[in-house]
Amino acid sequence: MKIVICGNYGATNLGDDAILEGILKLVGRHNPNAQVSVIGRDIPRLPLGIRSLLRGGYSQTLQKIKQCDLFILGGGGLFVDTKFRAPLIWGLHAFTAHHYGKPIYLFSNSLGPLKTPLGKWITKKVLKWCKIVSFRDTASIKLAQKLLPDKKYKFVPDPAFALKPQKSMGEGKIIISLRDWTKKVNNATEEIPQIINKITANNRLEVLLVPFQVEGEEDISLLNNICEQCRSSLYEKQLSPQTALNLFSGSKLVVGMRLHSLIFGAITGTPIIGINYSPKVKNFMSDLGLAEYVLEPEEIDKLPELIEKALKNSPRIKAELSHKTEELRRLLYSSSLKLSL
Repeated sequence: MKIVICGNYGATNLGDDAILEGILKLVGRHNPNAQVSVIGRDIPRLPLGIRSLLRGGYSQTLQKIKQCDLFILGGGGLFVDTKFRAPLIWGLHAFTAHHYGKPIYLFSNSLGPLKTPLGKWITKKVLKWCKIVSFRDTASIKLAQKLLPDKKYKFVPDPAFALKPQKSMGEGKIIISLRDWTKKVNNATEEIPQIINKITANNRLEVLLVPFQVEGEEDISLLNNICEQCRSSLYEKQLSPQTALNLFSGSKLVVGMRLHSLIFGAITGTPIIGINYSPKVKNFMSDLGLAEYVLEPEEIDKLPELIEKALKNSPRIKAELSHKTEELRRLLYSSSLKLSL
């Protein structure tokens, strides 16, 4: 069986790297003899036998899609039109697979926000072309039902839940992961140094700033600027998903804008607080039953008291996350049987 996996891979985004590792693990579990090719920008850490198509050029990409038995699109947040190119890029990949008559599985995506007529139109077309569609949060399923009510949609947890830490490196730190985004969000991050100084003084805890995007979105530049203004340290090396999970394991608390910083926190049983720069953050926290631990960017001044609350309720949160993570992992493995169509 020949499988093509297509997504935002090789773009130095730690979350997308974790998604790919999770999907490869799931495919290997259900179809160990499959020939797998990955469409991505530059993927140096792929296991032996996995090919990154874009290294071979456009013609080879078309050839691999033409020869495949299954085309997996995702996971991740591919169809969102805050960046207008995203629906066009992923819509074109889906159209190519559809043109060649390949079964398409839109796997464990999150949907939206979709605010433009073009973004909605492309997404609706892709949903029509897919043989199977699954989303990683219930809000995305509701949005898809509005776009195309007659389609059947499934809930499949983020593929990163297939991964586990191998050792503990967190050493009781508070991990913070932020990103450069809109003016409203960036204004909120200006208050972070003062907040970090306050929480480190109150709790005698160390703060570690962890970038999730090395290139293109200036995580390191943003976090380095914060680090220079407060009592914190910055993890400057590019992380692999496994090293990141080891780092998060044993940490005291995670404060994250990046979705996968929260997912890594959940996997390692670490209390998490989400800063809702995008609907996928709030949707994920709500599905975990932790909506009370989400702040809007304009509420960032409430972060110290929410950290105090999370630390106080840490045993309960850890127990809930442990139970929920195992439940999500079981669901992920059972749902991913479709990856061996």
